[in-house]
Amino acid sequence: MATDLDLAQAIYLALIQGFTEFLPISSSGHLVLVPALLKHEVQSISFDIAVHFGSLIAVIWFFRHQLVAMTADWFRSVAHRKTVGESPLAWAVLWGTVPAGIFGMVLHFVYDEKFNSAIAWIAIVSVITGLCLLYFIIRRNTTVVKYLLFASVVMAALIAVAFLYYKQLRGPTVIAITTLLFGVLLYVADRLGKRQRDLQGITWKDVLVIGMAQAIAIIPGTSRSGITITLALLIGFKRAAAARFSFLLSIPTILLAAGALVYKFSKSSEQVDWMIIGVGAAVSAISAYLCIYLFLKLIDRIGMLPFVLYRIVLAGVLFYLVYTGFFKAVGAAG
Repeated sequence: MATDLDLAQAIYLALIQGFTEFLPISSSGHLVLVPALLKHEVQSISFDIAVHFGSLIAVIWFFRHQLVAMTADWFRSVAHRKTVGESPLAWAVLWGTVPAGIFGMVLHFVYDEKFNSAIAWIAIVSVITGLCLLYFIIRRNTTVVKYLLFASVVMAALIAVAFLYYKQLRGPTVIAITTLLFGVLLYVADRLGKRQRDLQGITWKDVLVIGMAQAIAIIPGTSRSGITITLALLIGFKRAAAARFSFLLSIPTILLAAGALVYKFSKSSEQVDWMIIGVGAAVSAISAYLCIYLFLKLIDRIGMLPFVLYRIVLAGVLFYLVYTGFFKAVGAAG
């Protein structure tokens, strides 16, 4: 049940969204858990929209010059049917968003228990995927076929998890598990990754792997930035390059998430407190911008270990709270 926020609650929730959206520690996990820890009810849909758009404004403004170049080069590449300047990166951002969009739509229907709609959506995606596979089989492009089959298997596994465990996915136990698991994977990637590649050398194979990782990140506690940076490090990207691509990849993803919230809001009768909305959007934007700036400035120097340690400690706290029945008590009190 959503509740009206006071000014202090709006500020700390917006700070959480702004800082955790781009740090590899999971914004969704924090926005679910912090209100419970502080015994506040879940924030309203309109406030959720505001803080998402605040983060979106921050990342667009930070990368505004690169985004202008990417957009112009993308249109030139379409017009001339060849690579132009930053067009490969623009295509990478677009294609890298597709897996998250597909799985996000499935979860949207499943969470609302609209299973027939979810099945219809899966059927449409399956037909399109099957046609693509058939095309590349006829062209005897075995490499693309292998990667498409890999993507299909991963997506099928995610969809199975969504249908079987959708009632538990947003619960504290799952968040604790994903916080720990993907924190450890981040450490492994940071230690084992060669860190030699820049974004100029990004390929469609990289985009597919990182895009599938972003789909997994829809599960709360995983961290969209965390898992995309993890996969980018594992396939050899430098820390700063991995972070930059993760941040650029967040733009369409946040936009899709905000769009889904806007649609949900349009179906509700929620009253809007415009002062709280304005504060939330502004604080989220400012904190997100500072987060991006500091992260890119310091990441080569500090590495991923501080974020890994934070995730391990947070997971330990969450497991303890689950074990002691804290979240059940909060739910019963609510």
